[in-house]
Amino acid sequence: MSGTNEIVTFQVGHYANFVGAHFWNLQESSFVYDGSREVEVNHDILFREGCTPRSEATYLPRLIAVDLKGSLKTLREDSVLYSNTENATNLAQVKWPAGINSFTSPSVEKNEFLEDCQKEDAKFYSTVADDDSASRTPSASKTTIKSYNLDNEVEVWSDFLRVHYHPKTIYTVPNFHHANSVQPFDSFCVGQKEFLNDQNNEAMLNKLHFFTEECDQLQGFHILFDALNGFGGYSSELVSLLADEFPNKGIVTLPLYEKQPTDNTSTYKMRLLNSLMMLTRFHESSSLNLPMSLVVDCWDPLSSYRSFPQLKYNSSLPYHTSAPLAVCFDTATLPYRLKQKQASMRDLTDGLTHSNRKFLASSISFPITMEAIYQNTKTGKRNVLLHSVTPQCQIQESDITLQSIVLRGILTRGERTDPRNAQLSLKDSLTNCISEATPSAISSVTVVSDPCDIRAPFPDIFEANAVPQDLGSSKSYGAGVMTGLHNTAAVGSFLGSLSTSLSRRSINHQMAGLDIDDFSEAREQLKNITEFYINT
Repeated sequence: MSGTNEIVTFQVGHYANFVGAHFWNLQESSFVYDGSREVEVNHDILFREGCTPRSEATYLPRLIAVDLKGSLKTLREDSVLYSNTENATNLAQVKWPAGINSFTSPSVEKNEFLEDCQKEDAKFYSTVADDDSASRTPSASKTTIKSYNLDNEVEVWSDFLRVHYHPKTIYTVPNFHHANSVQPFDSFCVGQKEFLNDQNNEAMLNKLHFFTEECDQLQGFHILFDALNGFGGYSSELVSLLADEFPNKGIVTLPLYEKQPTDNTSTYKMRLLNSLMMLTRFHESSSLNLPMSLVVDCWDPLSSYRSFPQLKYNSSLPYHTSAPLAVCFDTATLPYRLKQKQASMRDLTDGLTHSNRKFLASSISFPITMEAIYQNTKTGKRNVLLHSVTPQCQIQESDITLQSIVLRGILTRGERTDPRNAQLSLKDSLTNCISEATPSAISSVTVVSDPCDIRAPFPDIFEANAVPQDLGSSKSYGAGVMTGLHNTAAVGSFLGSLSTSLSRRSINHQMAGLDIDDFSEAREQLKNITEFYINT
């Protein structure tokens, strides 16, 4: 497939930006600048080359990140790479005739990780000043790897973001503040209105066109968003806009469900209404929807979290719970982000959705070893390997009709055959294993040698026997990962449980500013969508 096939990514909401920060850190960890090995992933699909006002080359995510005011902490909205510190210094030295009053805002201290990043940036700039041929971005120069315990340090997603963002990337919703209980951004309709506000809409369109108009062969969009609050409404209008302006492009969405305990009945009902409106709107406009969460039941504010055999994450920390979701999304989207034998986003979305089933279940095994795969082959139980990260979904082999399986980081580079059967490739061996476990499903299998490169500031969420080395060593840990995207009847449980929760509660549509006709129509649409997964 010719062309770069670019993707523009949106991260809409605070938790979505947690997942996104891990996602971009993972991308940067896999960069190879010295040509020591070939990389299978085509990073040009997600990243763009640029140039600062100081004529310094950059390589930054093709990304628009949306959050509320007060959510950035130490992160500059205009990007430290593009700031004109020389002009600022000159301005401060101007002698004004009447004098000036100086007001200084209290500074926010950076954690140890961000301080080290800043030192590495300074080291990089000194190198660039001495070498006109230098063309790397500062993030590429971080050669010192050390371990960090950021569990008590991370308050917002920028506290562990290693990658620099472009000045066009960040957009803060102007009328709402992060963690403001007096004026919360908690309603689907409020989110819609904020997006449709003329000034806000124009600002978003400017950012969108900046990234899309420079693309040679745009293949589509990734949209990660918070599903339970006003960002669901904001994202629904965004997806409608993209579907109208780019009708032939793929739109893959990740509704993300962060557990938010509450004793407030009105808040709980509001979240149910938000989910109802969001799910029905996204079914109309997107190509593929992948609801993700480590919460077992996203409609229950007291729900437990999923357990994984190799992980020991702290469920109270978004810094922890967002990390496996980023790994899952990164690996699952590899089929249309590879240099060789690359499919397109639309190939994947069209191939996995049929009979109006646009919501798929997602699963992951992380980290995974070759031994685990062979043990699974002996038992014939694929669900021993893959664990659902879709709320309310227990994925059963007999319920799967279509699926995409990706396995990465198991083989050494250049090794393509099954170590226990040299007559078979690993892909053929894995395909046979999947076919035996799911004989009624049509499966697409992708095998990638490149591992998922884990390094600081990825949290320490691994069981003691799950990784071969400490993450604080001089080398990053190349993890094996297996993911699945499944067109399965099990998604009916996810959708049906929302209908059940709505029916059990006395829901007043007016509490969310909904019209009675819109509310009734959405209830009927949800019922119809759920039936797609029952009547096959």
